[in-house]
Amino acid sequence: MRKFMNTLKELILLALLISFGSALIDYGRMNAGEKPVFCLKDYNEETKIESFTGILYKAERKVLDNTDERVLNSTNIHYHFLTFSLPMPTQFKYPKKSYSLTPTISNNCQGSSLYYADLNTKVYFYCVDSIDVLEKDSKEAISLKNYIKKNPSFPEIMVSDGSFFGLNDDQTTQQYHMNYTSTGIDIYRCQRTNINDIYIVPKGTSMQPDFCTYKNDDDDFIWYVSGSSSFSDVDELEIIYEDDTYTYQIPVGRKDVISVIYPEVRGKSERSIPITTVLENKTYSIEELIERGFIVLKKDKE
Repeated sequence: MRKFMNTLKELILLALLISFGSALIDYGRMNAGEKPVFCLKDYNEETKIESFTGILYKAERKVLDNTDERVLNSTNIHYHFLTFSLPMPTQFKYPKKSYSLTPTISNNCQGSSLYYADLNTKVYFYCVDSIDVLEKDSKEAISLKNYIKKNPSFPEIMVSDGSFFGLNDDQTTQQYHMNYTSTGIDIYRCQRTNINDIYIVPKGTSMQPDFCTYKNDDDDFIWYVSGSSSFSDVDELEIIYEDDTYTYQIPVGRKDVISVIYPEVRGKSERSIPITTVLENKTYSIEELIERGFIVLKKDKE
């Protein structure tokens, strides 16, 4: 019996030495920017987080391209030995961005507001008044809204450039730190059916678990004028709208085919409203309609 107990103690001691040794080896590998080897691996495609589980430790990193990449090329690196978090670079490489962001944080926060929308995504500000974008080789910054209009994929670029730090309480909303801004902002990225909204908030802001809900608030951003066409000097014209100073004319017979379109997007069906109804109800100003594709001949009143 004594011999068995001594053998058991030796086996337990050997197992502990192996466990400690493998944990230290993997810790050293990760500190050197390499992947651990004495562990089980698991990868979450939605969050791009790869987890490493050893006998006495657990580590993780955010994958940038694929799981074959070295830890040296990853971000959000963490290593926990038992219940202790050991020192570890959270990121080895800090690529230089081709732009910088300068947010203005609100002194009178009134909740979230829709800042920009197109057919692919919606961008909300929460307790943020404005954000300016300055390109690397440019001397003049422009508003984030105008920058997105020039570069429609920029919201996705902002998300990919951020440092992922977890999921919100609803377990579907991704959270990112944007550490390369002047004052620091965070991004919440919704991941629900027909809802891939982006919320930009001051750094460290906590959001309610259910804030990523469907909001039917993007009509004013995505509508356009359909059926309007150019005309020549020989076309017979009629007045479709007038104010105190000008008349606005279009070819005869065109007013019944011109309409404002709200496209099918985010689960909503396409809607069409006749241009005459829009003008009568003053839904949009004549300047806004012209900006969205309404072609008219503007003439001074005599």
